[in-house]
Amino acid sequence: MASLTNLGSVIAHALDWETFLQEAAAAQGDAVRAQASRQRAAELARIRREAISEMILEPLSGIEPIDLAGLSLTEAQARLAAFYENAADRVTIPAAGRALRRLARRCA
Repeated sequence: MASLTNLGSVIAHALDWETFLQEAAAAQGDAVRAQASRQRAAELARIRREAISEMILEPLSGIEPIDLAGLSLTEAQARLAAFYENAADRVTIPAAGRALRRLARRCA
C-alpha cells in the first residue's frame, strides 16, 4: 500500500475505517461501540473542515495505510488508535495533532 501523503488522505482513510467499525459493531449488536465510532467519524469530519487550508499544503511522510479487515472489534480499535497516534506524531498542524490524539484515546 502507498503511504498517505497529506492530512486529507489520512482523514479519508480513517473515515473509511470508522465506517467499517460502525457497521461491524452494529452487525454484532454492539450499539455502544457503533455510537463511539460515529462520534469519532464526526470528529474527523470536523478536523477536515477546520484544517482544510493547511492540509492542502502540508505534505506528510511515514504514515502507512492500515487494514482492519478480519480483526475483532477490540483489535481493530487498538490498531486504529495506533494509526491515530502515528498520524498525530507526523502532523505539524497543532490542532489536528491534538484532535488525532483525542481520537486515539477514544479508541482505547
